[in-house]
Amino acid sequence: VQKLAAGLVGARKYRFEEGVVDTVMDAASAFIRSRRFPGKALELLNEVVALKGMEAPDSPIKPTDVYACLHRQSHLAEDLAFPERPLTRQRVEAVLSDDVLGQPVAIKTVADAVIRFKAEMVSPDRPIASFLFIGPTGVGKTQLAKSLSKFLLGDEDALVRYDMSEYAGLDGINKLCGTAGIRETPGRLVSDAMGRRFSVILFDELEKAHPLVFNALLQMLGEGRMTDEAGRSASFLNSIIILTSNVGGELYHQQQMGLGGDRTGGTPVERVEDALRTYFRPEFLNRLRIVHFAPLSEQIIRQIAEREIDRLAERRGLARRNMRLEVSEALLEQIMRRGYEPRYGARAMQRAVEDLLTAPIADVLAAQPGLRGAFLRADWRDGQVSLRAD
Repeated sequence: VQKLAAGLVGARKYRFEEGVVDTVMDAASAFIRSRRFPGKALELLNEVVALKGMEAPDSPIKPTDVYACLHRQSHLAEDLAFPERPLTRQRVEAVLSDDVLGQPVAIKTVADAVIRFKAEMVSPDRPIASFLFIGPTGVGKTQLAKSLSKFLLGDEDALVRYDMSEYAGLDGINKLCGTAGIRETPGRLVSDAMGRRFSVILFDELEKAHPLVFNALLQMLGEGRMTDEAGRSASFLNSIIILTSNVGGELYHQQQMGLGGDRTGGTPVERVEDALRTYFRPEFLNRLRIVHFAPLSEQIIRQIAEREIDRLAERRGLARRNMRLEVSEALLEQIMRRGYEPRYGARAMQRAVEDLLTAPIADVLAAQPGLRGAFLRADWRDGQVSLRAD
């Protein structure tokens, strides 16, 4: 690496501040875990030089430029890409809690994985973390995966998501892992992973996939890598793997989690884990950290409804008119009733707000384009929404 740096100085007249080579070695060790030395360090140094050459060719290359390059190329959050930036568990939990309400245990577990990665305390030959999110439908399992992707990579859309119902048939394994022979096709999973330096990968509703798919995931979970049937390999060492399942989800509603046993034997959590052991092989479960999601309490359902209303109030149509929104208790309760159902959780809350609030507000704003600075009061009267602008 020092020879390459010296050669670049001689051939292209690049200038390196003291410590750049050492920083390249440290950064390559910490962040390019799937490659070996010296190749990964040489690759990183070339990337740093190329980026610096485009942005500021006349200025010297500094140690901070190495981490800036990693941040730029991988989209990893600055708090994780720059080692001098402090990151507390409390901050990670606070950010995730903004999007996922009522799941403090799950958020704490996920935040622990982020902090371990920041502190370089993850296993060297496995993914950063591998989780199995278990719980009733509509309580925040998928949303926590999205929020984690946004925190780590700056965007929910950076989440690599697989709807496992698409892999339910006998051809499910071929779709995910490819096929060999005359009609050789690459596997989707390896294709998606190649070229991503960091990733959050979600396998949603795992139990809907064909059992052969579970076997295919063992190598990824256990060794942090996978080779598809076309012979291509991808590393998952810099990935957080999340699998969700509703197996045993109905058991959470039978009594509060973790409190006492009943005649069927064991707490709901224990019975859910018994159901998991019936459905999934031990060697599969042993590679995963099981994270339980609790049913939503009435208080949390209210908070979710209030959050969706607050987000509606921030939309451009109201904000640019300097209008405030007030929702009565009666209408809030109606939104809660429509937005939550024990079997499906709070998945319908956004739709309830759209139907009961967004549509009538849009009618008022479209009909009165000159309306400004008003206090918009929304109530539930005689089985319908009533709006008044003061």
